[in-house]
Amino acid sequence: MTNPTNNNELSRQTQTNMTARNIVITGATDGMGKVAAKELARRGARLLLISRNRERCEAIKAECITETGNQQVDYVVADLSTVREVRRAAAEIKQRLDRVDTLVNNAGGAFPWRRTETEEGFELAFMLQYLSRYVLTEELLDQLRASEDPLVMTVAGGGTYAKDFDLDDLQSERDYKKFGMIGKSAALNELLTQEQAQRYKGITFCNYGPGLVRTKTTMATTMAWIFFQSIGRLFTRSPEQAGADMAELATGGHGNGFYGPKLKRNEPVWAQANAGLGPALWERTEELLSGLTASAGR
Repeated sequence: MTNPTNNNELSRQTQTNMTARNIVITGATDGMGKVAAKELARRGARLLLISRNRERCEAIKAECITETGNQQVDYVVADLSTVREVRRAAAEIKQRLDRVDTLVNNAGGAFPWRRTETEEGFELAFMLQYLSRYVLTEELLDQLRASEDPLVMTVAGGGTYAKDFDLDDLQSERDYKKFGMIGKSAALNELLTQEQAQRYKGITFCNYGPGLVRTKTTMATTMAWIFFQSIGRLFTRSPEQAGADMAELATGGHGNGFYGPKLKRNEPVWAQANAGLGPALWERTEELLSGLTASAGR
């Protein structure tokens, strides 16, 4: 028989642990990220949200505080489409938090119909869906290592959508297809998660694939809205469902790996078969960032 006293004690311990947990979330002003932020606030975590829109940041902060009573919610305004802004955001986080217990890399969703470059010369989807996550994690390594149980969580496929890509065409200069970028971004993040787990043993790295979620991005056109509100509901998920998964995974304790809807563990078949690409991708990424630094110094 279950001991009620033990259950109550476990509940108090969980609440205490969450109250002490510093969680940084990108892409938390809308969709499943917003749902996750509210749930984590409800659980008592200290939240620092990152978004490029100050008004949306103010709104989600107010909603979290009003709906949950948790006053430990704040934000950093930063446009993660440039390395410069990612690094500035990281510097501000370091000033405000002595440690980061969970970093949730959720911002993204940019798959334009035509190849688009940022002001720094990076292809937009590559920058938002992969490079910004790489840079932010690297910049916050000291804060993560200061945690007793550090976790980096990436929302990007979870071992589900990865497709082969050309390591010599990371910027998609030769081959850019809007829908092809989904599989490419998933592959990049699978390799990144796998490589980070190998390199940084003291930190947990997990990759979450929420499935097809009914967000403003996926329902951006009239036809898409009609589809998702009708037959599409049979095999898609709501932001509330995906956000609940995100919040649960962000609390820690699930271990390295790849997770799908309802936190079912997925085998990263593509990433495991192509594990040899991980070190090469890491090296190419560092070369790209070194080139950017050298260019800025001229």
